[in-house]
Amino acid sequence: MRNWKELLLVLCTGIALFLTVGALDPLEHKKAYCAANLKKLYIYADQYQSDHGALPPVTIPMKPLWKFWSTLLREYSKNSYDFICPADPRAAFMFEKIRSPLYHPQQFRGSCYGMNWFLTDKSAKRKKTTAKLENLSRPGETVFLGDSKGPYMLPPRFWTYEKAFRHEDETANFIYADGHVKLQKQTDFGKFEKGKFITDFTKWHWN
Repeated sequence: MRNWKELLLVLCTGIALFLTVGALDPLEHKKAYCAANLKKLYIYADQYQSDHGALPPVTIPMKPLWKFWSTLLREYSKNSYDFICPADPRAAFMFEKIRSPLYHPQQFRGSCYGMNWFLTDKSAKRKKTTAKLENLSRPGETVFLGDSKGPYMLPPRFWTYEKAFRHEDETANFIYADGHVKLQKQTDFGKFEKGKFITDFTKWHWN
């Protein structure tokens, strides 16, 4: 292996392959598979920022349709399943044992994960730095990617439209800027007051 990133990627891929045979109970299988995917996406993002000097942009305005961070990371991945959470009901058909012979996984171009909207070059420049994970002052406390219905996570909109607490007990997988994955509930990111959710933005904004 040329470096630790390649070794970690091989390990994550091995975990995902191991999980496909159903060695764990269904719920644990999906959680672990999802966590392994997030670790692979983290590695791809790290490779991207090494090649381009910064993290991929969260959104890419284009016509006729916008593109997103996941489009840029696909060049580092050889497997569409890296972007798919088996607990996401929208992608359940991808894990069916019997599929139409006309279907191929590479045809699925969606993603079950979102990127933190605030980890942009614009936000980093306000802190007079470059949008790279290592330039965050508290990477272990800053959300990077997570389970999401949409391609980006932008609180407070996220809690209304994109949140995807698709694992048991209303939990979702999130990977932080230091590379650790955590299974969390919405209340781990703030609190409810008078029926309204108040976000703790210290876990989201560039720091």
